[in-house]
Amino acid sequence: MTAYTQIGDNSPSGSQFGASTSSKVGFWGATPVAQITASSAATSSFGTASSTALDTNTKAALIAVMNTLSAIGIWPAQA
Repeated sequence: MTAYTQIGDNSPSGSQFGASTSSKVGFWGATPVAQITASSAATSSFGTASSTALDTNTKAALIAVMNTLSAIGIWPAQA
């Protein structure tokens, strides 16, 4: 039988990784880093480069990923 370590204490409110946006978190052996700022996310190459051509499906997929990461607190919410 496989044994796993659970993170959390079954709190009805859930569990958090990091106490604030400046808390550093890492996954799968990566060096822990703080959450990027909304201004950094907004100025990514996808958001600002006029030469970046993306089709509608690619844009929709990218937005879905960003929204999912925002919902779980990994990517900052866009204003």
